Amino acid sequence: EAVKTAVSSQELSAEEGQQYLANLVPEIELFIFDTFGQEYIESDEILFEDNFADADFVDWDEIIRQELSLSEEAYFQLLETQSVAEIARERNVPLDQIEQTIIQAETAYLERDLFYSEGEYMLALADTVAWVRTYLTEDYSLYNSAFNSVPFGSGLLASYLLGDEQLLIVQMDGTVVYDSVSSREGEQLTSAMLAQGIPLKNLNSGEQIGTALVATGSGFYSDQQQTFLKGVTTSLLISGGVAALIALLVAAVLSKQITSPVAALTQAARQVASGQSTQRLPITSKDELGQMSRSFNQMADALTQQQQLRQRLVRDVSHELNTPLSIIQLEMKALQDGLQTPAQAYVHVRQEVDLLHTLIDDLTQLAEADQARPFLDLALVDLVAITKQAVSRLLPKAEANQIDLHFSVPKTELPLVEVDVVRLKQVLGNLIDNALRHTPANGRITITCQKATAAQLALPNAFKPDVDEKRPWLVTTVTDSGDGVAEAELPLLFERFYRTDESRNRHSGGRGLGLAIVRQIVEAHGGFVWVAHAPTGGSLFGYALPLANEEDN
Repeated sequence: EAVKTAVSSQELSAEEGQQYLANLVPEIELFIFDTFGQEYIESDEILFEDNFADADFVDWDEIIRQELSLSEEAYFQLLETQSVAEIARERNVPLDQIEQTIIQAETAYLERDLFYSEGEYMLALADTVAWVRTYLTEDYSLYNSAFNSVPFGSGLLASYLLGDEQLLIVQMDGTVVYDSVSSREGEQLTSAMLAQGIPLKNLNSGEQIGTALVATGSGFYSDQQQTFLKGVTTSLLISGGVAALIALLVAAVLSKQITSPVAALTQAARQVASGQSTQRLPITSKDELGQMSRSFNQMADALTQQQQLRQRLVRDVSHELNTPLSIIQLEMKALQDGLQTPAQAYVHVRQEVDLLHTLIDDLTQLAEADQARPFLDLALVDLVAITKQAVSRLLPKAEANQIDLHFSVPKTELPLVEVDVVRLKQVLGNLIDNALRHTPANGRITITCQKATAAQLALPNAFKPDVDEKRPWLVTTVTDSGDGVAEAELPLLFERFYRTDESRNRHSGGRGLGLAIVRQIVEAHGGFVWVAHAPTGGSLFGYALPLANEEDN
């Protein structure tokens, strides 16, 4: 206010007043920034709405617009989608020409500033060049956001140094003309010191006009500092050597502890690979090595089980194929000897051929389900409607066996499920058919559908899936009132060719593939299966399918 009054009363000229304000306003704003924070600094006009010093600032956009021969409206409209460099390239205007025009205007402005020292003038000019090149080449909006967020004075290179570093600007004769901490200005530096710096050159002529140095390291410390640094260095070398020796000893001990179990694992893996699947590792700890040994033993157990299942599969398939072939052979022999009429032989042979055909179909379905990504013709369907159709199809068979087949329709509408309809009907058919075979006359089979979480299902430990217990599923259960299954046999019911009927009655006990097919199809849909003891004394078979929509989850 005093400056403005002095100009009004002509005690100061307009140019002098303008120069005072150009230097006072940033200092006042920097004081406010240091005291109250960035939010109080928005623009130069924060203190003086009619700050006539702003009129003397170099307007880069005005210079660029004139160089490009564009109207103000056209220029700023192009800046919304392009950089200055891109606009200049399209209009065949050299970017160096625009840069030199702006630098000349900024140089003229800096030369009129009476408060800059020679070193500060060199730094300000170098900083201006960097900002001009950034402004011309980078995105306009990014430049504005970056420029407006930098406090006054932070553009100087000295502000980016670490706390204990000094920036020196040195003339060609070795005289320090600028020091970021103001302690060496006027001193004369040696040529060895200058050799550590970076030349400062005139942009127009390319001639070196000085040197910039970051004052750290040897040559910039006092004798006392040098002695202290030497002692610290010696202590670091000694402590580092001792630490390295201790590290080597610890590493030798740890490596032996680590390599011994690894060597044992390697030897055991070779034995398993050679067919000795009975090899196991001792578990001596609970750390990662113990977990590794435990995982290997689990793998070996799984391999042993798979080997036994494979042998059993070959044996069972051979038996299933050999039995009908033997019957067909006997029927043909009886027909040849005249002990059997052609009609009787046809009926018996046709029955065995049908069994062979069914067995081959089941094995084919299992092979398809074993693929990494089995083909599924998925569609959004109503689970309740599909279940009703499956129950209706098997209802005559249940009535013929004097069994009450009942579907308990849910009271609330269930979300849609994305499944292969044909395969889902096969799952329901296999489960209901399995229940019919093991339910005596006057018994009852109940089918239910509901939406539930894994936690609500109270699954047996052998069938708990590795899923979020709070995630909802569409669940279907088939409960019978048969004799049930022994606890030890429950985890084996979904294995191929496994049958609880040891007498292997092919007509009442099944082929041992139906439940295996159920598991393969359900897991291909991303679900899981389980079996448990039913409250009625029989068995409860169930499967869960994921919901079709994420919002239902």
